[in-house]
Amino acid sequence: SAQINSVWPRQGAAPSSAPQQTVLRVAMATLCMTRAELAARLYVSERTLDKWLLPCDSGDFREMPASVRGYLADILYWHQRLIAPRRSKQAKRLRGL
Repeated sequence: SAQINSVWPRQGAAPSSAPQQTVLRVAMATLCMTRAELAARLYVSERTLDKWLLPCDSGDFREMPASVRGYLADILYWHQRLIAPRRSKQAKRLRGL
C-alpha cells in the first residue's frame, strides 16, 4: 500500500513524474506477477514490457503510453480495494489473530 501510494498518491491517478520502470516494478511486486503475467494482463507482448522496463538512455527503450499507465492505475486501485484486504484477513486468520 505504501509503495502504491508513493507511485500513485491519489487513488486512480498516475503521476507523470514517477519513472515508468518504477511504476511497473511496483505493480509487479504489488500484484505478485511475473513480467509475463503483467504483460498478459496489460494485453502487450513480453518484449514490449521489457522495452518499457529498460533504462531511458537505452536504444531499445520505449515510452509507456498514457492509456497503459491509466489502465495500470485502475488495476492497482481495484487490487488495493478488493484483493489486498482479503489477503490481510487471511493472513491474520493464519497467524491466529
